[in-house]
Amino acid sequence: MKRISFLSMILLMNLQVSAQFKNMLRRESNGPNSISTLTEPQISIQNTHLLPFFGEINRTPEQATEDEAFVATCKKNFKNKQEASEFFAARAWEYLGEGHADTAMYRFNLAWLLDKGNVEPYWGLGVIAYQHDNHKDAIRFMEKGRQINPSNVTLMVDLATIRIKCFMKDANSEHLKKANELLEKAVKIAPDFAEAYQKWSLAAFQEGKFDKAWAYFHKSFTLEPDSIDQNFLFELIGKQADPKGIFKKQ
Repeated sequence: MKRISFLSMILLMNLQVSAQFKNMLRRESNGPNSISTLTEPQISIQNTHLLPFFGEINRTPEQATEDEAFVATCKKNFKNKQEASEFFAARAWEYLGEGHADTAMYRFNLAWLLDKGNVEPYWGLGVIAYQHDNHKDAIRFMEKGRQINPSNVTLMVDLATIRIKCFMKDANSEHLKKANELLEKAVKIAPDFAEAYQKWSLAAFQEGKFDKAWAYFHKSFTLEPDSIDQNFLFELIGKQADPKGIFKKQ
């Protein structure tokens, strides 16, 4: 299956949820084990359900009771808490892809509540933080996710993308250093991941290393011709003509 960066998909509002979870969402409401019989904890905005990881603070006794009831209900409707967490994370990605960030955040929080070893909530909440220009938290959340799954190449590329964007904003060279490290690891694990080379090209461009930028750009183009960033291509040609002569100024 072709790897796709979640960050890129969300920014394009084109995220697809797996057929398995779509089927779960469409399950009929009849029967005691129906998904639609689940009652999500009714937590008010004041009680932090629209903050990442419920505000990263200790839950009140009332909230803890609601959480326990929710988890108990999930245990009855899924094989285990891990499966339930995957279900709510999938719903969250779907909502995020449709532009409903608040609803997505709540679902990611529920997924995290069910299974703190699930990488998706850290990843998804990082994407939401990035959308709100909170790059510090975006990096922090995604780094936590990467600690859980250090070989996830799409997560690496998303995190590298944010690092590059941070450099473009504050010119802190540490961001590019870490982005390059992430992308190098990503292509070692998945040498056919076109988007990793595309982002590596962007990082080289920011460093003024245009020969490298072209080399990575051509690698990405070779792997996936339809996935190239036309806007970035225009900028790259503006700095240096294509050494291979494939791409030319219009």
